[in-house]
Amino acid sequence: MGCNPNLPITITAYDPNAPERTAIIQEFTMGNPPQKKFRNSMNPGKTWDYFFVDTFYVSITPSVPAGQAQWRLCGACMGLFFDGHGSKGVCPKGGPHRFVLSSNYWLTGSGQGQSNWRWCRTCEGLFFAGNKTLGVCPVNANGHDGSQSGDYVLTHNSGPGQQANWRWCRACQGLFFAGAGGSGTCPANPNGHDGTQSGNYILSLTTG
Repeated sequence: MGCNPNLPITITAYDPNAPERTAIIQEFTMGNPPQKKFRNSMNPGKTWDYFFVDTFYVSITPSVPAGQAQWRLCGACMGLFFDGHGSKGVCPKGGPHRFVLSSNYWLTGSGQGQSNWRWCRTCEGLFFAGNKTLGVCPVNANGHDGSQSGDYVLTHNSGPGQQANWRWCRACQGLFFAGAGGSGTCPANPNGHDGTQSGNYILSLTTG
């Protein structure tokens, strides 16, 4: 669990065979001529002659990309929307976005992938802002409004804890799930979302 960098060497250890107990392994000197030994507080009657300590070990805190959870799949329009506000936004099928069995999706603003994905503050959906058009929003006649959004990055690389088959709709510019056997409801296309010119986007899943 830890090691005191100062002398005498003291190591704090946890043994799963002795739950709710913490062992202290400490260096001490005994004998003539004096010799360094080690004693375990869980078994003080025994002494250890030595153990190995890697004095060149340098602790490094792994980098964790900043991200945002609470993105959900709307079961009505099949689009991705942000559920972290009091409002559920507006679904192109009418009323607010709704979900029952949606996973909790996690988006990041860093890493490799395609940037310029934005949150629309009027419909709560995610849309691509890298084209000349702002797409079609079910609320705003001028298109999606990403003026208060961060820059999200979507990837095409799959891995554990991720879900594929998310597509860009070239009609409304929104992101929708194409793996449920339908094309959902698009505010720009009466036949549903159009992912014919989209790559396969991968979203990360988190708990909750």
